[in-house]
Amino acid sequence: MTPESLPILDALMIEVTIDLFAGYGVEVHYLGCGASDPPEDVTVAGVIDFFGDDFRGTLLVAATASFFARTSYLPPPTPHATVLDWAGELANQLLGRLKNRLYGRGITMEVSTPKSLSGAPLSTPKANSTRAYIFRDSEQQIWVRLDVLTSDGVDLAHPRSDGGEAVHEGDLVLF
Repeated sequence: MTPESLPILDALMIEVTIDLFAGYGVEVHYLGCGASDPPEDVTVAGVIDFFGDDFRGTLLVAATASFFARTSYLPPPTPHATVLDWAGELANQLLGRLKNRLYGRGITMEVSTPKSLSGAPLSTPKANSTRAYIFRDSEQQIWVRLDVLTSDGVDLAHPRSDGGEAVHEGDLVLF
């Protein structure tokens, strides 16, 4: 990836995270980049892998079970299995938003099935290109980690040259 591309990737990741949670009525604020493992009170994560010719890796979104339950629109108490499913779905939606933004910059990728995990403390293997973003809502921190491997020539500074446009979040696509 070109040196100019990393700040663009960071800005896109911050934008899509704030937008995603705003769609569920939760205002989050970006606090900055952080450690590659979440704090000990973060016990639930949604994880999803992505792959393409020039861009592949893993996205993880982690928070407390109460945060995921609060964003699910289900009446309390929310069963833990439902919280885990919802964490995976939020990771899926977050990656979908990032995928759409990257498409406009010439990156195409496929996405795996989301997974979820629970435990304390959460710890994951580190990649050379790990980016960890910390957000906070009115009650607690949300931690988003992006592990990405790219080809050397990936340049996010320029839009697609073919004029192609990604499908917008929420649009219905029949195939």
